[in-house]
Amino acid sequence: WQLVVRHPSLFFSSAAQFVPQMVNSLNRIGLSPNCSVENRKLAVELAQLIIAWEQQRLELAQHKALIGGAVEERKASTS
Repeated sequence: WQLVVRHPSLFFSSAAQFVPQMVNSLNRIGLSPNCSVENRKLAVELAQLIIAWEQQRLELAQHKALIGGAVEERKASTS
């Protein structure tokens, strides 16, 4: 998971496939009482990445909606 955390933009297009596995991995990686500090840090970074990807997805969806609305307005005004 460290590769994904270090290069999130490379994996954003496949985030839908990664996120469920990331969420399932959080318990094993960072929540056990005897896990290392590095694993706890990785678990936090994974959680932050999931949130960042979701925010980015929402921003893209909003941007597409705005662009789509502008195109529809232009079509309506030229008709």
